[in-house]
Amino acid sequence: PPPVPDVPLTGPCNVSLADYQCLNDHHFIELGTDDGDLEGVDLGTKLGAGSYGSVFRGKLRGGEHDGLDIVAKRARDWEGRICDDNLNNTQMEDRIRHFAEIGTIARDCAGLSIKYLEVEAYMNDLVMAARPAAAAPYLGMVMLNGSRWLVWEYAGADTLEDVLVRCDELGSLAPLAKALRYDDFVEGDAGCFQNLVNILARHLVECVIMMSEAGVAHRDVKPLNMLCVGGRLLMIDFGSAASMGISGRVGYDWDKSPCDPRYAPPEQFIDERYWTKFDLYSAGLIVVRVIFRPLWCGKYFDEFSDQYHKAGYDLDRWLDAVIRSDTTLQGAGGQKRAWRLPLAFRRRGDRSDSSEREGEYIELAAKSCSLEAHAEGKLTMCSIIEGLELLSHDGEGVCWASLRGMLKEHPKDRADPRRVLDDLDASLKSAGVEIDRRCAAVDAAEVEMPSAGGG
Repeated sequence: PPPVPDVPLTGPCNVSLADYQCLNDHHFIELGTDDGDLEGVDLGTKLGAGSYGSVFRGKLRGGEHDGLDIVAKRARDWEGRICDDNLNNTQMEDRIRHFAEIGTIARDCAGLSIKYLEVEAYMNDLVMAARPAAAAPYLGMVMLNGSRWLVWEYAGADTLEDVLVRCDELGSLAPLAKALRYDDFVEGDAGCFQNLVNILARHLVECVIMMSEAGVAHRDVKPLNMLCVGGRLLMIDFGSAASMGISGRVGYDWDKSPCDPRYAPPEQFIDERYWTKFDLYSAGLIVVRVIFRPLWCGKYFDEFSDQYHKAGYDLDRWLDAVIRSDTTLQGAGGQKRAWRLPLAFRRRGDRSDSSEREGEYIELAAKSCSLEAHAEGKLTMCSIIEGLELLSHDGEGVCWASLRGMLKEHPKDRADPRRVLDDLDASLKSAGVEIDRRCAAVDAAEVEMPSAGGG
């Protein structure tokens, strides 16, 4: 195993926020009250809850942020923690009694919740210091009845997942075009489809680059963790993140990988030599989800994920499986049609002639569409023909070459994120689409990265 990180996270009672100097008083929001209790915060609608925490809308009262709309997050079952120096005697006794009553599994879950909250606070600090344009506007912490909450300025409610759900319901990418402010989008126009995919891809890759410039590997890049705000994407939920690009790693355990397996790269665990490539793979899978129409639906993307893993994380082998399971191509009742699969597919192990194979994808998809009607949403070659046609073009932007580069099995072989971004920018510029390259505002070499022990 790699060396033990400088600041190990071993459990909720062995790590306190005081251990991280970067989480000092300047991270706590002054509410104009001595005890910082609920007099300074109005909690409103519960936005959601996961395995490790709950998120609420709210409003701050008092101090410099008086009246500000916020989003506040608390770790799940924070009351299970008894080692908090900010509690009075009564609160401490209540927590000790509560801690004695809950079971071992609940304690473990509470411990992970607290750990992830502390990691998330640290990562938000790093990103706000180095690349604030990459993430939701983090304000700091506030004490509510003896518990620490993370607080962000409310920037919007729509995640990329919400937008894709609307796309699936409408059968159109118009909601995505609206969210990314691509006003010239016309449904059914191949050029507009290509521009929209390139716009989304550049936003995704740009976020990945800005995270790496801040020294952070997010490790859970997926549509649900990306806000659509003002025509761009903002990263949220840094509970799984790790500070890989600074001295003294926080949030990193060499043998743990708290990420969503549907969007995780094949290595699952970060390769420390190529850690900046981890999130790029996840961005590539989001692009796959958008270009293949049935995958806008979360259910079908889950099915794709299972099939993709069985195919060894290889898009071509996954497509091979789709072709062989396409009942339209194979004939009703399992009877083979009176034609054979093209030559490239009879040589399944041959990956040498990619252009021949890519042309045959479209040939088979067109044949699938011509044979009979398909059930809406069903994953067949016909249902993904638009995406196959987009990928088959030669040149810049999202195509087979760039997508395969993002989805290479080994991180050392994956494309360089900056080269991918340059390619996307060139494609959009040639199409007359205006771009605003956020990660070029400050050169990475000019950013002074804080160490794990300093703010």
